Amino acid sequence: MDVPAFNNSRNFYANFVNAAQEAGFTNLWVGDHLLWHCPRFESFTLLGMLSGLTSLTLGTGIALAPLRPPWWLAKSAATLNEIAEGGFVLGLGAGGEYAREFDVVGMDVADRGAALDAAILYCRQAWSGALGADFSPRPVTEIPIWLGGRTNVALRRVARSADGWLGIFLTPRKFGAARDYLMAECRSLGRADLPASLAVWACVDTDGDEARRAALDAISTEYGMPGAAFTRYVIAGTPDEVATTLRSYSEAGAAHISIHIAHPDHLTQIGVWASDVFPRLAP
Repeated sequence: MDVPAFNNSRNFYANFVNAAQEAGFTNLWVGDHLLWHCPRFESFTLLGMLSGLTSLTLGTGIALAPLRPPWWLAKSAATLNEIAEGGFVLGLGAGGEYAREFDVVGMDVADRGAALDAAILYCRQAWSGALGADFSPRPVTEIPIWLGGRTNVALRRVARSADGWLGIFLTPRKFGAARDYLMAECRSLGRADLPASLAVWACVDTDGDEARRAALDAISTEYGMPGAAFTRYVIAGTPDEVATTLRSYSEAGAAHISIHIAHPDHLTQIGVWASDVFPRLAP
């Protein structure tokens, strides 16, 4: 189980990563936006700080490749992989849900898919040494590239170019269907099945209705729109309800689930996951 991170205090992050590690989370993901509806740190800088605070595997979930020059993306990822001692996953996506980010960097949002393809290729070439010995640092261990997205176009790109998939805003049924499509595409290319994972907004409370209210309030603040639009994608409720929904995603083929805590009290929520949710998921 993974957990994303966000806030604006070093002390918060120190307490957050310690609690997440002790609770049994395995990865720590950071989202990425140049401009957004609420404050955001730059993701690679933040992960660099976090690498000194935890032994959890770190990941960008997801970095918007079209907004960055590909050479700096490749170097940032290689640097982070080095200081995290190989414990880094480069999650990439095309973005596009907030068009103003593309406006300020002078990119047509319609070109974002091609820019993502170019960034993936550049990273692979830079890390392998194909671009010359003057690129550094050269990764000692392979840097996995996981791609986001949920459309068939995005899934075909995952099958063609990625080491894993991170979906979002999918019901268990739609996640299962997307995973089946992805695996069929992998087999058509002669590739083995890839890890299929999911990022979800989640909140747990002994009062299920209160958990659902808090979750929708949090996602409304994050996306600058009514939370009701996300109701079917949020995992919120009592520990039993949340565990049941998580099992349904696992049964649909989710190898990893990234939990985006949809509640203002992140530390308390992590404690509830450890004491009340994870035991219900044990075999």
